[in-house]
Amino acid sequence: MGMLYAFYPSLHYEWIGKLFCIVVLGGLGSIPGVLVGAVILGLVESLVATYIGASWAPLAAYVILILILVIRPEGLFGEAERKEVK
Repeated sequence: MGMLYAFYPSLHYEWIGKLFCIVVLGGLGSIPGVLVGAVILGLVESLVATYIGASWAPLAAYVILILILVIRPEGLFGEAERKEVK
């Protein structure tokens, strides 16, 4: 992205936040999950920007992140890891 667009130091924090939300949404280590998470996040941000307002769109990523962590902590395509204690 930095090669295509001008890079401003204050802008990269928003990218990192969205990328983190996408990876957690899809599930850590799941490439198909990340793709689905990116599509879901993009659709939700577009809908929020259209119907509520463009200033609320970045908040949608964090609301989705909190909902996914409450409902399914391993992500949409992630696998729960269980360790048995002996």
